[in-house]
Amino acid sequence: MPDIVIFDWDVAKAIEYNPKNFRKSSYPVKVAIDPPPEILRSISNDPLLHQRIVDAVRTEFNKVGGRIDPKLRLADQQVGSARTTQAKSDVLTQFTQFAKMELALGQRMAELATKTVWESLADQRKEYGKYKFQVTWKIFSGTLGLGLGAAGLAGAAATGGVSLAMGIVALVRSAVDLAKTLNNAKMEAESVGKRLHAILNTLRGRYKAASTKGVVSREVGASVINSLLQTEVSNISKAKSDSDLWKNKLFGVRDTAHKLSAQLHQILEKSEQLDKELLSRVGDPKVAKVMAVLDKLRKQIAGDPPGAKTRPGLLDTIPETHLRAEKGLSAQKLAEQGIRELQAKSAAWTETFDKYFGIAVNLGLAAYGDVSSGIGAAAEKSVEAWISFGMATANDLASTANDVAH
Repeated sequence: MPDIVIFDWDVAKAIEYNPKNFRKSSYPVKVAIDPPPEILRSISNDPLLHQRIVDAVRTEFNKVGGRIDPKLRLADQQVGSARTTQAKSDVLTQFTQFAKMELALGQRMAELATKTVWESLADQRKEYGKYKFQVTWKIFSGTLGLGLGAAGLAGAAATGGVSLAMGIVALVRSAVDLAKTLNNAKMEAESVGKRLHAILNTLRGRYKAASTKGVVSREVGASVINSLLQTEVSNISKAKSDSDLWKNKLFGVRDTAHKLSAQLHQILEKSEQLDKELLSRVGDPKVAKVMAVLDKLRKQIAGDPPGAKTRPGLLDTIPETHLRAEKGLSAQKLAEQGIRELQAKSAAWTETFDKYFGIAVNLGLAAYGDVSSGIGAAAEKSVEAWISFGMATANDLASTANDVAH
């Protein structure tokens, strides 16, 4: 079956600047798939699926245009001020190499984005699930040919490891995006968790205040519960809503932490592979720079090597985030159960609340607690450090790898 083109566009449309001293190039990109007949029917019959794939690809190539734009402005200024034809040619050659590199990265990121869309839909719809790993995405550009997918990585040796390096750059940038998502998810989960905690604390406090001192009799307890159900309708409703929301946010934190961990392991694996590819050229100063960047990248992800463990890597701290989310889910389950028991007028709700508070106290969910303290502190700082480090290192690796190619 011939490839089916689902996206055909010019990245130049995403570049706002129009140079004065030379003509702006076109950067045509085309995305094609070679799906099984069942998938082709699904895409043909599901405009939303097709549009989600197109949107994911366009987003990545819009980013490419956004990164090329400032470099194009600078190149235009440099060409305008250059005094010789050779100087102008050098500027344009350097800019063209940069644009090609960004298109290659855009292709890889678009490949990852389309895969994410498909896997998300496959998780939601059983009929897509059985074809989850049978769809081959083929991404082309007018200047670069096939994108940096499996074929590009396999052919890395023939290009001095540059294709593999660009694949790693794309993975690092993707991991930075995941880290940002993780940080946002953690903040949202903390915010909702604190809000829920405050409501539950209010309900517990009002129950105690309305109860007689000492042992609460069954009759008094039932009377207080009836009173709470009448006077705390709004708080109980908010607590139930926030409990559900907190659960969803915590699932998001846990799942994103898992995805980030998997992505980081993939970066380590590919960096080791690239090291082996470059060993034959270890005496080349340009290659040495690439290997130095890779070493710095590995230390940030995995920490210091065994026997010299003075600082943890990002991978060492991610389990803390995962554990915190799991503890949060344990607390949420008790909160949900306690609210349900209260609504059912069961006296067991106070005991369930006590169990909830026993876990919550270790999560820093008190109304004015410090969300950056306790179990999540190291992980939070490590993820934040990765966001700034990852982008800078991705740019360093792209630049040094590009130097190796020329």
